[in-house]
Amino acid sequence: MKVGSGVYILANVKFRNGLLPKTKIRLERRRRLNREKLLSAAADVIGEKGFDLATMSEITDRADVGLGTVYYYFQSKEELFIAVMESVMARLGGRIRKVTETLKDPGQLYAFGCRTVMQVASRDPRWRWLLKRTDVLADAMIRAFGRYGRDDMRQAIKAGRYKVENEELAWRMTIWCLVGVSVNLSNEQLSVVEADAVIDAAVVNILCMLGMDQAEAKIAVGGLPRQLEPEDASQKPQTRKTRSPNRRNEQYAR
Repeated sequence: MKVGSGVYILANVKFRNGLLPKTKIRLERRRRLNREKLLSAAADVIGEKGFDLATMSEITDRADVGLGTVYYYFQSKEELFIAVMESVMARLGGRIRKVTETLKDPGQLYAFGCRTVMQVASRDPRWRWLLKRTDVLADAMIRAFGRYGRDDMRQAIKAGRYKVENEELAWRMTIWCLVGVSVNLSNEQLSVVEADAVIDAAVVNILCMLGMDQAEAKIAVGGLPRQLEPEDASQKPQTRKTRSPNRRNEQYAR
């Protein structure tokens, strides 16, 4: 309908609930798909060539999107890579959770997560660039693993396995310990057995920081499962599972 010279309005207000929302939904779906394609392509290219040699044009070619598209989602290659690593960490957190759900001792949940993160971070080539940027790495780990680590710590505190006054401080101190050990191991020429011994000693020290005595911590670490299931490249980041009250807390409550 025309209102005055050159001015039109839409008389049918039902348009708001029809074409426009459907168009918006399709647009959002396309944006999510493009972002996922870029993250997947970046992970592949960076895994093959490393961060320094990977180029945005190669990543966008692999994702089959225009070069300009990547800058709609990420302002720089560094920002894209951090997003890739947070996705990698989220999947790792989900794989760790599958193991810790089977453990009966609440004190081992946090310990297993700490040990696994150090093993992966010091050996997986996708982590090498971040190990040179410890501040960025620590921030990414706090965000990506926080929902798992904080919950595991609280489970152990509730069961009486840990004695922690400031959970957030303990969590951040743990992350910096994981970062420090991972950086050191990535720079050392150690066998897997030697590196695992260093990692186990670090986890014992973390448990002592959380209130376990040393003998108790060594027993907990010595009884941890040794391996994760192989990573599924198609796996989506895991959604958080709510833990229901279980017998493990009753068994270890003091």
